Amino acid sequence: MITFLIGLIGGLIGIIQTLINMVYKQNYYLGYTWHSYGALAASVVGLYFAFLTRKRPRIAGIGMYVCGIVGLISASYSYFPAGIAFILAGSIAYFIESRRTEDADD
Repeated sequence: MITFLIGLIGGLIGIIQTLINMVYKQNYYLGYTWHSYGALAASVVGLYFAFLTRKRPRIAGIGMYVCGIVGLISASYSYFPAGIAFILAGSIAYFIESRRTEDADD
């Protein structure tokens, strides 16, 4: 449950922050470039993986971790809060939540 909430918060922060930075051309954005679209895509895909944490926590953990890294690479410092949230949620989902579901299946 906590991974879902952290992933949801990270995704929403990433989408809102990226859209604001695209419109007002703040921080390191140059407007509508591939950096902006990469960060926006990483946020949307990360939201999808946040919703996937209940059924497949290991896959969702890997996906959120990758989305955090891709967002940090594409948008650098302005994606920092969302990227850290995705990396944290992905680590928790992969290492902790996957053990809980394996124990519940036995």
